[in-house]
Amino acid sequence: MTLTLQSVRRRPAWPAWAVAIVVMWAALVAAGAYFNARAAAQAPLCPFRRVTGLPCPTCGSTRAALALLDARPLAALAHNPFMVVVGALAAILLAVRVTFARAPHIAWTRHQRRIAGLIVGALFAANWVYLLAAAR
Repeated sequence: MTLTLQSVRRRPAWPAWAVAIVVMWAALVAAGAYFNARAAAQAPLCPFRRVTGLPCPTCGSTRAALALLDARPLAALAHNPFMVVVGALAAILLAVRVTFARAPHIAWTRHQRRIAGLIVGALFAANWVYLLAAAR
């Protein structure tokens, strides 16, 4: 594995679908925060949780984002550690790109890519086990 910083445009060319997903997610977070603040009990927005009663692997991401906006990083980590760390890494990479016009490029061998995929999958699964245990 070799890590290099490549010169790139400061402003990434974001695909329209990615922008739409982020805008829709932000709108859902805002709507959820508004309605949950007005309601006596919080309603689960997650369809998986509504059907099964169990949290999905990304459950708690909205509450984590709201906790981060409220300057409570430890509470955000408690809601969904994996998604908070992934979001923080994405924010750091974007900040580096916008500030320095550089983006990291990792050259992986096929074997290294498989191992990295297994590690990320194991961390994702461990996060889900954490969420299942915390829901009890």
